[in-house]
Amino acid sequence: MNTRTDIIIVGGGMVGLSAGTALIKAGFSVVLLDAAPPPPAFDAGNEYTLRVSAIAPATARFLQALDVWPAILDTRAKAYEHMTVWDADSSGELNFDRLDIGADALGHIVENALIADQLRQQFVACGGVLKHDSKIAGMTPRERSVTVDLDCGSKLRADLLVGADGAGSTVRQLAAIETKQHGYQQRGLVTMVETELGHDNTAWQRFLPGGPIAFLPLSGRRCSIVWSLPEDRIETIMALDDKALGNALTQASDARLGTISVASQRAAFPLQYQVADRFIADRCVLIGDAAHVVHPLAGLGANLGFADAALLHDVLVSAKELGRDIAEPTTLRRFERPRRSEVAMTSRFVDQINHLFRAQHPLLRNLRGLGLSLTSNLSPLRALFAAHAAGLASDQPTLMRPHRV
Repeated sequence: MNTRTDIIIVGGGMVGLSAGTALIKAGFSVVLLDAAPPPPAFDAGNEYTLRVSAIAPATARFLQALDVWPAILDTRAKAYEHMTVWDADSSGELNFDRLDIGADALGHIVENALIADQLRQQFVACGGVLKHDSKIAGMTPRERSVTVDLDCGSKLRADLLVGADGAGSTVRQLAAIETKQHGYQQRGLVTMVETELGHDNTAWQRFLPGGPIAFLPLSGRRCSIVWSLPEDRIETIMALDDKALGNALTQASDARLGTISVASQRAAFPLQYQVADRFIADRCVLIGDAAHVVHPLAGLGANLGFADAALLHDVLVSAKELGRDIAEPTTLRRFERPRRSEVAMTSRFVDQINHLFRAQHPLLRNLRGLGLSLTSNLSPLRALFAAHAAGLASDQPTLMRPHRV
């Protein structure tokens, strides 16, 4: 079989599905290849799934433009209005809230599985072709098209190939795009907990010498936690029984939320920095984790990926309206330049914060405590920090702008 379409997207996660849905709605024909089998439909009657994202207001506007945000809100999403960040080794503390950015919320905590489920339904309902159990085995760019070989022997042709297939991207490897990467010698522990005290619709983050711990509010007194732990501690912490882990979490959070009880299974994943040397190749573009992976301490990873998808939509729509080849180098560079700049700035910021708060020099401990307190007490600086955390600190693609709500 040799099928022709406008765009082939490899990767059936949130970012790939959002790009596919946006492009389908813009009039492109899209085939999305997902190496995984079809997942079960999301069931809000089940317990929370472990992987969640802090969805910034700009990303919420993007999902609103794709006609999935209302269903996500109605199913299971938790708005948070405040954020508190403090340092275990100093007296510094930063507090900001929705009023600092003039919004109803700083963001929403949403399960990745719920977002993907709603996007999957919308993509198919809009006419997108979704092929599960489909692995890419090769790609051949030509003058006016790219041919994709599947491991089942089928071939697909398109004007453009989009790699949204994660940190280990096959598309990136086939396009011979190298990456710059380093590990943090940390792994992220994720689990769901029940807190003795209410979370007050607040995202809580404490910087510990080994890495930050974040409590992300869910319904009731539930929170999702992400605890960045050094490699030499993770196995010990993962081996604790639920009661002992709850005690460790209570201590790590300085009991700000009272006694912590573990309420789910747990998992751990390696933390790394990885950025592709190029986001584009011949008739190929990378988005999401295929292009960049950053430390989760600022909760920006998923939002960066959604911004990739939103800008790709703008660039391709503009090229189509002008009658240009959507995959010509000048078109794809209009995507690459601003996205590489944004990712470089964000990754440097996250790296510097991570290194600063792990440093044990007394002078650095005092300086970061002072910095947190000054930021919290100076309204303009606090508003700037809040805007960055909410994904509002730079120019936004069309579908992320406020007038779309």
